[in-house]
Amino acid sequence: GGLVVILRTGDLVSFAAWNALTAAVEVVLYLVACYRLVPQLSLRLRISVPALANTWRFARDMSIIYVLSTILVQSDRLMLSRLEPIDQFGYYTLAFNLLFGLTLVQGFITGAMLPAFAATFQHCATEELARQYFLASQGLTFVYAPPIAVMIFFGGDFLRVWTSPETAASSVRILQVLAPAFLINAVIAVTSTLAIATGMTGLIVRFNSVALLLYLPALYVAILGWGPLGAASAWLAFNLFYLVGILPLVQRLVIGQVRTRWLLQGILPVVLAGAGVFGLARALLQVAHWQSDIAILAMCVAAGLVYAVMGLRFLDPIFRERLMQTLRSVRPAVS
Repeated sequence: GGLVVILRTGDLVSFAAWNALTAAVEVVLYLVACYRLVPQLSLRLRISVPALANTWRFARDMSIIYVLSTILVQSDRLMLSRLEPIDQFGYYTLAFNLLFGLTLVQGFITGAMLPAFAATFQHCATEELARQYFLASQGLTFVYAPPIAVMIFFGGDFLRVWTSPETAASSVRILQVLAPAFLINAVIAVTSTLAIATGMTGLIVRFNSVALLLYLPALYVAILGWGPLGAASAWLAFNLFYLVGILPLVQRLVIGQVRTRWLLQGILPVVLAGAGVFGLARALLQVAHWQSDIAILAMCVAAGLVYAVMGLRFLDPIFRERLMQTLRSVRPAVS
């Protein structure tokens, strides 16, 4: 809908009004769904002292986490808008927003896993909690790997069709640096969800505070030195720092030990499968000198199918069986 508004009007104010309208519709539909699930739901404002006494520390930490996360996510574009010309800011924003759309999938999975982690933790089932954490991380990586690989190896073609050859040439390198950062961020998101579900919100607050103090000066220096590409590199370095820092710490505190084997045997093969298949597809196009958009699209589809077959072999057997059961249950409903 937003695309139609932009193409028909070319006016950013109209686009903003459309976003406001769709947000209002989303809230109304959400309320309708809540009323259907919980008929006794009331919107009348009330203050429950016992509820506040039990949850104020958690709510406080979550509010701080939200504020710090917002600063971390938005600071790169804020600095770019002040330090670089508007066209450079636009190239970076284009690449960033293409990848940021994937966080909708990330939020869907982490939102579903948060109560699951919390319930398992309440039963003190450490091994089951570790298994849930592993399966969620591997599943999200399995879903993320194809679009990330497409952006790395075919991002220039996608941008050229979507925008213009000049814009694609200026944004593709930024996109290729940001793409692996968003893949790492997906694994981090599951780890952070595990920490929040087990009540370790204070740990996330402290780690985000330290990360912010280190990230902002590094981001400033990187933008001054390398412009948008420096901002993308700083975001990649930040996610690597977070991966190395928070992941083993949360595993040690929640599970009782750092399990690097699951990262090497469960996550890395899925990532390499995506990179290998789509990288080979890119190489075949260059060897065959196929440059048409149809050929590129066909090769991407073929690579996606090959990845689906290869990636399934690397998935945990329990996860793979559940996935196949879901697909078998969906097939009759669709037909």
